[in-house]
Amino acid sequence: KKAANIDKLQDDSIASLQRSIATVSATEDISNESQEKLRQQREQLFAIGEDLDTLSGNIKRAQKEVNAFARKMASDKLILAFMVLLLLGCVFLIGYNLFGPSSSSDTS
Repeated sequence: KKAANIDKLQDDSIASLQRSIATVSATEDISNESQEKLRQQREQLFAIGEDLDTLSGNIKRAQKEVNAFARKMASDKLILAFMVLLLLGCVFLIGYNLFGPSSSSDTS
């Protein structure tokens, strides 16, 4: 009877060890899968970082182009304002010469 108890105890110990080995194997598999997923995510993060650097450069370049365009528009408006002033000055001078005080003295 004592031998039977020892055999049962050994069988239970062997079964427990086999379950532990299976658990360790499953844990290793999960660990390997997690490690692979982490590697893929790290690669994705590096790619995102590179994309952000590229995007940042593009935004800076676009901002410079917008600023240059705004300066060009401002200078164009300034030139247009000077042209309007010059045109108004010419119209005033022509009107002054045609209808000004010297034209009334010429008729008398």
